Amino acid sequence: MKRASLILAAFGYIMFLIAGMDTGLGVFRTPIYCWAAFACALIAVLCVSKRHRWFWSIAGVVAIAGSLYGYHQNSEWRQRLERFKAQESTLPTPNTATNK
Repeated sequence: MKRASLILAAFGYIMFLIAGMDTGLGVFRTPIYCWAAFACALIAVLCVSKRHRWFWSIAGVVAIAGSLYGYHQNSEWRQRLERFKAQESTLPTPNTATNK
C-alpha cells in the first residue's frame, strides 16, 4: 500500500508542479497547483524510508518556492497589463468615418 501511495504521490507531484509553473496559452501561472504538489510531497515523505525523506523534503521546498515564484510572476503580469490598459485608454481614438 505504501508503494502504491508513493507512486501516486510522485505522479501527482510532477503533474501539479508542471501545471502550476506552466502558463499554458495565457500569461498567468496557477500557483495553487504548486501547493497541491507540496501536499503530494508530504504524502511521499510519509511513504518512504528515513533514508529517502530528504529527497521528498527538498521536493516540498521546491513546490513552495514554485508557488511563491508563480505569485510573484502573476503580480508582475497584472502590473504590466494595468499599465497597458492605462496607456491604451489615454491614446486618442482615430476617426475612421469616411465620406461617401
